[in-house]
Amino acid sequence: MNRRFGGNIQFLTMPVRLRAALEYFAIVFAAGFLLGTFRTILVVPRTGELLATLLELPIMLVIAWYSCRWIMRRFRQIDTVQSALVVGGAALLLLLMAEALLSVALSGFSLSQHLALYRELPVQIGLPV
Repeated sequence: MNRRFGGNIQFLTMPVRLRAALEYFAIVFAAGFLLGTFRTILVVPRTGELLATLLELPIMLVIAWYSCRWIMRRFRQIDTVQSALVVGGAALLLLLMAEALLSVALSGFSLSQHLALYRELPVQIGLPV
């Protein structure tokens, strides 16, 4: 038991969870950014937004799945469901914030316009990834 921190071992593992969430976010965000650019430029004009999103979805799910497995192996301290949920939740929060920031910065949308996009089916389908 660590007396210096009152025996609270979770305090010591928080930086590990944050680092894991940042790495997971970076991998999934980079893949999503590349695939999203490819989808928008090459696939959407040929198939439409909905079908393009449905084609991209399984690829992103595989990337997210294997990235998660890699992160869990890399950070052995994340050994409970609670820790894994914290990492995944933090990564999701980072993804949503980065997506909103890019939408506002690159598309010129206001934040409310960006949030209104979540009413559209293709965006809802892609949201879990």
